[in-house]
This record gives sequence, structure tokens and C-alpha cells, in this order.
Amino acid sequence: MAPMMIDEELKSKVVTSKREWGASWWTQYSILFWRGLKERRHDYFSWLRITQVVATAVILGMLWWQSGGGSPKHMQEQVFDIYT
Repeated sequence: MAPMMIDEELKSKVVTSKREWGASWWTQYSILFWRGLKERRHDYFSWLRITQVVATAVILGMLWWQSGGGSPKHMQEQVFDIYT
């Protein structure tokens, strides 16, 4: 087997350091996100899980609702009071 000479134009296309992608980063991300969502929709969107998340959000929201914490120091004290 004898080595074959490669055309310079072809060689420059093969050896380029810049990679050309067929789709943008956002397009790739959205396609993979929706594919994963379709595959796992029964795991993530069960009524029990939705109820748990909503109930937890309501309970935590009620803890902080009208707490009057305007400054970071006041918020820190409020968090400390909850855990003591």
C-alpha cells in the first residue's frame, strides 16, 4: 500500500481547529430538554408529586408571607428564629 497525496484544500478542511456545528447551543439544549421531558413525563408529573410540591410551596409561602423582612439582617434573624 502506497501513501496517497491529499489535496491541500481538503487537508485544510479536515485540520481546521474551528468546529462547525449543525445547530446552535440553544437548539441542541431545547431538543434534549424536550426529549428528556417526554421520556420522563410519567415519573415527574404524577398527581402525587404535583400535590406534594404545591403543598410544600404553600406551607413555605405561608411561613414567609407578610414577614416584614426588608433588610438582609432582619431576614437572617427570622431564619435563625425558625431553626431555634
